[in-house]
Amino acid sequence: MPVSREAAAGRSRTTWPWRGGSGFTAPDGSRLTVGAADVSHPWSCNFVARIAGTRHAFSVAERGAFEWYTSFLLTHASVQEYPYRGGDLALAHDGTTHQTLTAWRGPWFELHHQRVGPAPTVPVATRVFDALRLQDTPDGMRVDPWPHDHPAFGPTTFESLAVFKEIPGIGDLRIERPGRSEVSPPRWRGAPARRGEIWRRSLLAGDAGRARGEILLLATPTTVTQLIPGPDHTGDPAVALAFLRELDISWDPA
Repeated sequence: MPVSREAAAGRSRTTWPWRGGSGFTAPDGSRLTVGAADVSHPWSCNFVARIAGTRHAFSVAERGAFEWYTSFLLTHASVQEYPYRGGDLALAHDGTTHQTLTAWRGPWFELHHQRVGPAPTVPVATRVFDALRLQDTPDGMRVDPWPHDHPAFGPTTFESLAVFKEIPGIGDLRIERPGRSEVSPPRWRGAPARRGEIWRRSLLAGDAGRARGEILLLATPTTVTQLIPGPDHTGDPAVALAFLRELDISWDPA
């Protein structure tokens, strides 16, 4: 059952009863596994789809993220809900900032799309979703283009894909595929790890309020993973490094 905005008020991001887990099915059907002591916090994924020649950014998040987002970030938005394609459509529009968040919600996960402009009608809000095949599962949401060019859109292609997973007390993992990451491993050798090599990168001066002053980068045969500290994670760099050295992480194709 969805959580009401009233029930969401006063709850922090980490007090939600997310399923979490050690495995996640990415929108393209590939499978990511993280072996860690505490994997209770949620999975999410950002990706880009080029639809009718226009790039659209999407996010997959666990069910309940829409209520959290509108309770804490889009607080002045009006919210409407409709049945749509075997799930439900949630539409939030903030008339002050002109931001719109649209979410298709299945039983376990949600697909989010944001836009800026006048309040859209339902057909306008769902147009980008109409170009996609959506399949929700307990481990993640599969998002595919139609097998043949959609008559209303033409070909749809997928671009950058990044998966996120918070490890309580340690940091946030940003996981991407080799050759498709926002960062590239250095050319020199890194510190040895169970699955690959590790490098350190200092945070920029503007990244204040974090528990540690560095990002750790782990490169394995199937992943490029950044361990990014937040304000509530351990401040001991040795603890973070020890975690990443032993991290058992893999990303298997569909």
